[in-house]
Amino acid sequence: MIADLKPYPEYKESGLPWLGQVPEHWEVRRMKLLIREIDARSKTGKEQLLRVSRV
Repeated sequence: MIADLKPYPEYKESGLPWLGQVPEHWEVRRMKLLIREIDARSKTGKEQLLRVSRV
């Protein structure tokens, strides 16, 4: 499937050393500006914990 994907016509530097180049039309944004925190407590205590830190 990946072999069938065509490359984007132009790329630019993302400004993030670990990411490298991204397609020219992409926007690079801080994740913390795109998400919001939801404090939803467990009702039974049996649900699996999901934690995201340093965002």
